[in-house]
Parts: sequence; structure tokens; C-alpha cells
Amino acid sequence: MAETIPATNVSVPQPIPQRKSRRRTLSSSASTRPTFASQYLIDSALLGEGAYGSVFKCTHRITELDYAVKIIKKLGQSARKVNREIEVYHQCREAENILHLVELFEDENNFYLVFELIRGGSLEGRIAEVSDGGRMEEEQVKCLVHAMASALDFLHKKGIAHRDVKPANILLPHPESIEGAKLCDFDLASRSKTDYRGDLCMSSPVGSAEFMAPEVVAAFTACDDERVRYDKSCDIWSLGVMAYSLLSGKPPFEGSCGKNCGWDEGASCDDCMELLFHAIQKGKLTFPENRWQMISPDAKHLISTCLAKDPSRRPSPTQILANPWFKDAVLKKANSTTTTDGLPNDVVIIA
Repeated sequence: MAETIPATNVSVPQPIPQRKSRRRTLSSSASTRPTFASQYLIDSALLGEGAYGSVFKCTHRITELDYAVKIIKKLGQSARKVNREIEVYHQCREAENILHLVELFEDENNFYLVFELIRGGSLEGRIAEVSDGGRMEEEQVKCLVHAMASALDFLHKKGIAHRDVKPANILLPHPESIEGAKLCDFDLASRSKTDYRGDLCMSSPVGSAEFMAPEVVAAFTACDDERVRYDKSCDIWSLGVMAYSLLSGKPPFEGSCGKNCGWDEGASCDDCMELLFHAIQKGKLTFPENRWQMISPDAKHLISTCLAKDPSRRPSPTQILANPWFKDAVLKKANSTTTTDGLPNDVVIIA
């Protein structure tokens, strides 16, 4: 049974205020404005949990439409991260393959980010349900890669790098299908300053180890006095790793210390991490016959280019979308299951 968020604190919806600098702030509004609790009923069931917040299902009291709310406690750097996340979601509100942010509320202790509800769960969860070692049919992977290339095409043209493309950050609208996949979670997204060529340059070593590009690994392992820069093509590498893993059931680069360290179950192991990073930076890519004999040459060629050690040799998202692999693909548009019509507090940015 759905229940309301305890109204111990007065919460107010927060449109993004007009700003004079690039830094976004969430200013206070009149207490007479609608609160999250007054607009939504929240389900006690947890949909997901991350480093900075928990996600619950909620229902709009007037329209009775279902949504998802990400509740983020105001701790440490959370306000800065929320501002960055909202910035990206707002700019991507027209993107078909990126999760849509509907409303934003804030109270003394929490931020409340209301999103469209995605009922099919994450790609990570779907992979866990596949019996054949996480392998998917080529047509399914083709559809998924096309959707993510479309999302990255939109982001990169906006000058945004996601920096954490992986199955856990891909949501599937339909429980029985992978069509209409949506990219989410922009905690690590970057809109860094451009260099003299106008390219997006970053230096912070962030992301998930098994999906890190060689240049990101180099930034991660660099000495304190070194500064390694990389660009948004790191997202293309991550997409290539994901496609390779889904088609073969094994990642393209692995690290294993050979001990009972629990690395394969998600435990931390410095030795395995070091071996993984070494394999990524070496960049030796193979397609074992026993796993790839039934996969098309076009798929293998595209993955090879995405996993080019030299970032300049990787295709752009636009080039991926034009790849021959997708020539005969039947890519259906996902049917929308929700609408934002009638909601009182659309997120608006005033430039």
C-alpha cells in the first residue's frame, strides 16, 4: 500500500533559478508552494539504491499516474551533484533514449527528483536473468547499442560526457523487451572546459573499472604530479565493452589474481584491479571462435573500432548510428507509458 512521505519538514518544489554565473544554486521558495508529500504518494518498496540516493515508486495524487522519485539526503557534496544532474537532465528533456526528469522538490533534509517510471528494470538486472552467462541474441544487442549510441549522440552534441556507461545505468521500459532503452544516472557526467581545439577535455579518473577506457585508467593510475586528459570518446569505449560482453558472455578485458578473493562476485581486490587495468591499457582484443562464430562480421568490426586503444580512432556516436550493422535492424520506438501533462512543477531553467 502506498504511503505519504512524512511531512515533518516543509518541502517546496524548486525550479532552477536565474543565474549570473555557471554555478547553479537551489534557492528557497515560498512555503505556500506545493510540497512533494502534498503532490505524491510514495510506495515503501525500494526500486534502487545508489551512492547518493534511493529510488522509490510514487503516484501523483491528482492524475494517479505512477513515477519514480530519487530521494537524496543533503550530505557533503550532494547539492553540487544534484545541480549537475539536473543541468544534464534538463538539457536532455527532448532525448528519446535518456531518462526524463519531471519535477524537483527540496526540503531541509532532502532533494526529491521525480522521474518517469521505467517498469522493465535495469539492463544489469536483465542480464542476471539470462541463463547463458549473460549472453543476448545479436538482434537484441543491436537494438540496445543503437539506443545507447542515440543517447550518446545527443549528449556529445551538447558537449556532455556521461563517463559511466554500463548496464546498471541503462533502464528498460518493458519487462519482456530491451526496446526503448534509456540512459540514466548523470552523477559523473561532465561539461568540462574545452581545449584550444574546442574538444571536451577531462582529467578526473571516474567510472566503473571494467568499463574504463585506457586513457581513463591512465588518469586513475597517474602519479600526483601527472595530469592525464581524456575526452568524451571514453563513452564509446564503454559502449564497446558492453556490446562485447553481451554478445560473448565475457568481458573483453579481465583481471584475476587466481586467489579466492571474491572479485568475480563483486568484492574488492587490489591485485585483480591492477591486472584488469594492465589488460585494458595493453588493449589486446580477441574474438574466440567458440563464442563468436555465430556473430556477424559487422558486429565484430564495430566493436573493434569502439575498443580502439587510440581514442581518435574510435567512431563518434553519429558514425556508429550509420554503421552497416544497423542497416537491416528493425528498431521500434518504445511506447510511452507515462505523461507529464497536468503536473504543476515542470523543471524549468531560466538562462
